[in-house]
Amino acid sequence: MKEQNTDWIFLFKHWIFTLLLGPVISQLIMYIIVLHPNKIVGLLEVFPLAFIFSLLFSIPTYIIYASAYNYFLKKTYQFYFQNSF
Repeated sequence: MKEQNTDWIFLFKHWIFTLLLGPVISQLIMYIIVLHPNKIVGLLEVFPLAFIFSLLFSIPTYIIYASAYNYFLKKTYQFYFQNSF
């Protein structure tokens, strides 16, 4: 039972880390591609807004991700080809 709990924690941590890392990566790409520093909006100005929008838009994806994980967790698999060593 404890092993399944850690898997659910992994799903949640993966989702949150992706939300936190997305705006940082997009700003790094902007710093590399855009040549005029005066046209770049700072990360601290964009991060809260980007985090809120990414949180709102990713909730349905996380629900589908978690329900598919729950479905495959409960399903038992029968393997036809098994390696015997």
